[in-house]
Amino acid sequence: MERMDDPRAATSHSTELGGSDDAGQGMLARALELARRSLLDSRSGDEGGTRDDASDALQECLDELAESADPYEAGSWQEAVRLCGAGGDDAARRLVGAGLLGRLAALEQDAGEEEDGEGDESRAAKDEREGLAPPTAPGELWNLLADNAPEVVAAALLALGEFDVDDDLSRLAPFAKDQRAAIRRALAKALAGSEDDLGIDLLIGLSEDTDAEVRDWATFGLGSLCERDDAALRAALRARLDDAEPSVRGEALLGLARRGDDVSEALELELRGDEVGALAVEAAEVLADPGLLPALRELEEWWDPADEVLARAIASCRAAARRGR
Repeated sequence: MERMDDPRAATSHSTELGGSDDAGQGMLARALELARRSLLDSRSGDEGGTRDDASDALQECLDELAESADPYEAGSWQEAVRLCGAGGDDAARRLVGAGLLGRLAALEQDAGEEEDGEGDESRAAKDEREGLAPPTAPGELWNLLADNAPEVVAAALLALGEFDVDDDLSRLAPFAKDQRAAIRRALAKALAGSEDDLGIDLLIGLSEDTDAEVRDWATFGLGSLCERDDAALRAALRARLDDAEPSVRGEALLGLARRGDDVSEALELELRGDEVGALAVEAAEVLADPGLLPALRELEEWWDPADEVLARAIASCRAAARRGR
């Protein structure tokens, strides 16, 4: 594989994912086996137990495998892309390849952010000086969006979310209407934090999805990961204040509170409900409305009194009361 738009790929390396030792190759073999088990369980209709176990174990194995690699070594990317290009019925290799590409992109971004705070020259400045472009999503990863295995499509969407794909969001838009909830969930996660107009529009649409997890991720992306503040976004968050899921309502309340929206009435109702989540309490901390103190004090009777989120919310509202808000 050669990433033509990234000069790092032009340098020859022998490094592979997990290293060339037996332990590294053993990790890759385990990831492939877990991927096969996860796909088999999914196709057999297993909705619990073994399917979840295999999927969770696969994600943990992919995390470990990616962390053992160097995201600045071309060989790591080459191996991941090679797996994405596996043909025929070998969906397990494509599943592992997509998962690894997303993790490598995230690790490279994290490494760059860490180096930005070290020394006199940031990673971004160094890349610009040396003519190194930031990693772009390989074509092999985009190709997986047409894969026959929905698990691979979902993994590809998640991986693309770790790359800068704002100029290509129109290629992701059709998946917002996909009949498979798992695909829409992956898209909501991939778009979370997007500041692009189309990305925001897609998240607003997904925040109205019939699937609770899709709505949860989309509302989280709009409310907490997005910095934008406009009428359309606030309207989308307000529409979720009556959601059937407490976590979705909590995300909406927190997102509105962070934008200075007066949601005191809705928040008090939430705090006095039978099921109060940490997000609603965190929203009370951000809003800092002394009028919420009675409801917060009632929570102390059945919440963990040592809960730091509740303690901070009460302290925030008390401080506002002392300031005469």
